[in-house]
Amino acid sequence: MTEKKNITHIGVIMDGNRRYTIQNSKKLFSGYLDGAKKAQKFVEWCIEENISEITLYAYSIENDLNRSLVEKKTLIKLFVGVFDDLLKNKQLEKDNIKIRFIGERQLIEEKIINLIEKIEAKTKNNKRIIVNIAFYYSGRQEIVNAVKNINQDTKNKKIKKQDINEDLIKKYTYLPDSQYPELILRTGFSHRLSNFLLWHCAYSELYFIDKLWPQIEKQDLINAIEFYKNSKNNYGK
Repeated sequence: MTEKKNITHIGVIMDGNRRYTIQNSKKLFSGYLDGAKKAQKFVEWCIEENISEITLYAYSIENDLNRSLVEKKTLIKLFVGVFDDLLKNKQLEKDNIKIRFIGERQLIEEKIINLIEKIEAKTKNNKRIIVNIAFYYSGRQEIVNAVKNINQDTKNKKIKKQDINEDLIKKYTYLPDSQYPELILRTGFSHRLSNFLLWHCAYSELYFIDKLWPQIEKQDLINAIEFYKNSKNNYGK
């Protein structure tokens, strides 16, 4: 079996924060904060493993719909604190980290939007690693938005119907300039995509870790990378 080249892009479904909080008798805010800190550690591990892009599934539209008002307020407080710390974090410049947010921004509170835009502006010229944060995200909605925009540009004669193909559709997604992720990694004991990067992961390898997200360690990432290198994808051939 021929070994694959190194991974360029990893997608990560960070599942299990709520269960981790309950199992460890933590307060809701504290448990989710542990998950946010582990996400920062994960970025560090990816830098050490020479990964050039990661997409973190931080918060889905479904997450927002299925949370109680109390939990939503707690999470908003958490997001404000985490994003404010990111904005002030000098390590982003030191490690040359570029951060982008993908998702339905019209659903996000204005105070969080302001932080998001400042983080993106601050890190836009960094090039060592791209960290895409899927926030208020839906894979199906991403595709719906792409279809709507292609339809509008077709009506406006910016594109022709005969020019519509997979490459063009990709240009209308949230990650038009990204390589498709070679590997999707998920924690939390569930073995599904949960509406994550549906357009992008058609040929991604899927790797499931039977741990809750805050419990993940660097060896789990290394194991996932080895799994990818030892797998074989014929792309339908």
